[in-house]
Amino acid sequence: MISLINFFYPNKNHGGNLSCLAQIVCLVFLFLFLFTVSGFLLPVQAQEGSPVSSPSVAEEQDYEFAFGLYSDSLFQLAGQQFETFVQKYPKSIKRQDAEFFGAECLFQSAQFQNAVSKYNEFIRNNSDSKYVPEAYLKLGQTCINLKKTSEAIAALKIVLDKYGESESAGEAAYWIGEASLRNDDTQNALKYYTLAYENYPKNRLRDYALYSIAWTYQKRTEYAKAADWYGKLILEFPQSTLTPGVYVHIGECFYYAKEYQRAIDVLTKSRLDIHDEEELGNADYLIAEAFYKLGDNDSAQKRYKQFLVDHPQHKLTGEVQYVLGWSYLNQKNYPRAGEIFDTLSVRSD
Repeated sequence: MISLINFFYPNKNHGGNLSCLAQIVCLVFLFLFLFTVSGFLLPVQAQEGSPVSSPSVAEEQDYEFAFGLYSDSLFQLAGQQFETFVQKYPKSIKRQDAEFFGAECLFQSAQFQNAVSKYNEFIRNNSDSKYVPEAYLKLGQTCINLKKTSEAIAALKIVLDKYGESESAGEAAYWIGEASLRNDDTQNALKYYTLAYENYPKNRLRDYALYSIAWTYQKRTEYAKAADWYGKLILEFPQSTLTPGVYVHIGECFYYAKEYQRAIDVLTKSRLDIHDEEELGNADYLIAEAFYKLGDNDSAQKRYKQFLVDHPQHKLTGEVQYVLGWSYLNQKNYPRAGEIFDTLSVRSD
């Protein structure tokens, strides 16, 4: 230590007692020396004791390979690779990602019972993960698929209660509505569908929430409310994949409310907006049925015949032939009715 002080004060004689200034300089130099040494040691200690480490090239490649399989919807292979990754790199910074997407692979492969176990395990072991809200969401959806609606609602409500600001919250509200509807609890179904639609403007299932509100009212035979909500869906989400079927549902609401002329008007007007062949056939069928209910057999027959020309492979073809036969019976055109019924008999044989 004396030699260090002599370096700074070469002309001083220190003897047995160091001056106060010399002691201070000595301590400062010692502190700097220890700090420099510790700077070399700390990275080694962190590497030895830290739960995660910077990924190596091989580790990055293994993870990207697994995620690539997942992105290509090769869920069984991806799940195996994620499982291998977790075992091979237990301290990896990507471990939580691999565990979550491993559970996702089971969900996407419809291995719902195994998925429940994996989601629960992930939540239990990774409470600080950014994926926890989505894990609870997917756990709820998985339970719905297993018809365990009470467990589903419990998991989904955790998302709303603890992670209400997360991106998963709006979807969780929607799926609580779905679970409630499967329990025939239309009141709570409407409550949570409405919550998903109104409170979460960025919810990617808002169009589904609107559709489900309308469908629930239709299920409750509240046709006017159902038609209003279906109309709102068309106005707000004209490009939604649900929209073609919505036109038909509006027609159904008027039809079942016995407002047959309104059903005809709505369905006829919306035909050009229906680009799905199946839904267009449903619309044409309802138009013909509405004419039949109004007692306009000539218009009904014309529509039934046109349906058979335009939609020969439609699921309602047999039903249309049957009703067409009855319309001829009502007109006492027995030979024509007989021909149609004979055709149905041959088809059934």
